[in-house]
Amino acid sequence: MKLHTVMFFITGYMCFLILIITVPVHSQELNKKTDNITVNEKKKENIKSEKKYQHVIRHDIPVSEQLLTLGFVYAIQWGYYVTFQNETIKDHGSFKNWYTNMYKPHFDYDSYDYNLILHTLTGTYYYLFFRSRGHTKAAALRWGMISQLLFEFTIETATERPSFQDMYQTPVFGAVVGMSLEYVSNTLLSTDSVIAHILGYLLNPFALFPFSSYETANVPIVAKSYFGYALSFRF
Repeated sequence: MKLHTVMFFITGYMCFLILIITVPVHSQELNKKTDNITVNEKKKENIKSEKKYQHVIRHDIPVSEQLLTLGFVYAIQWGYYVTFQNETIKDHGSFKNWYTNMYKPHFDYDSYDYNLILHTLTGTYYYLFFRSRGHTKAAALRWGMISQLLFEFTIETATERPSFQDMYQTPVFGAVVGMSLEYVSNTLLSTDSVIAHILGYLLNPFALFPFSSYETANVPIVAKSYFGYALSFRF
């Protein structure tokens, strides 16, 4: 059986398995979400707040869920590689490359637009996806680095050696761009403009997912004459 055929079946099986496992997890998580508001009734008429779209960090993410999230990204990587590198796999892929290239990392000679633009874009989506699952900025960067290493050493080795540039440029540059896009996206989604909302979701499409760790909150404006507590809700 040819290598690209084997990769295709592996990818399909992994995607199916991860989907079956993660859907119940996400459903249970959504069912547990509740919205609370605490207001001092005596001062209720004095509360003033502003709407803000923000990221919410989840400090108690189970290890099993973190691994499932990583596995989901890994399955997507396989799917991408089999789909868009099919011809390369046919021409240059082999089982021997798969297990020998991982021991031969090097500095590649790919073009700057490929190394700096495409890989940075990939790293940006790594970062934003892990952020959407409730991870801190540092954790999102860390999981992005792990995802890239898995791709370099266990997937792409079928056709080429791991690249030192890709190992750090993809997650690090991607995180830098991802932080900027997240900030701009949240700012746009904090407005009441439909056009701004469309642009905000285009910049960070993961904010649309039902399991997203982004939410709209009424943040109190603190002043001597009034006070309040934040009301948040997810959609």
